[in-house]
Amino acid sequence: MADDKLNTGPEKSEGISPPEQSGPETRPAAEHTEESPPQPAPGEVVVDFDKINVGCTVKVFDITFDEEMEFKIVGSTEANSLEGKISNESPVGQALIGKSVGDVVEVETQAGVMEYKVLDISRSQ
Repeated sequence: MADDKLNTGPEKSEGISPPEQSGPETRPAAEHTEESPPQPAPGEVVVDFDKINVGCTVKVFDITFDEEMEFKIVGSTEANSLEGKISNESPVGQALIGKSVGDVVEVETQAGVMEYKVLDISRSQ
């Protein structure tokens, strides 16, 4: 026996209106206004190019020893101090991640507390 309630075509239901089109006055929550910065969509990876992250080459001034140094921040499996590659998990790498040009970080190392000032951040092309 056939069900009398089968939908055989488009029917207009009472009390339900078609969805309204979004106009300039309505914005999804993910968009920004002049008062708030844009927010990333869920799952979107955001990279702040003004901050140090894995893959950056960083020029720092070693305040403790009064010398410039350059590091490339890499993952732990790529670290090689002879090539100037330091792990993002090392004390210096951890201290530098998220910092910007002009920031000063203090790092506790085997040689004692070291201070580094970030001079430049570059990324490989």
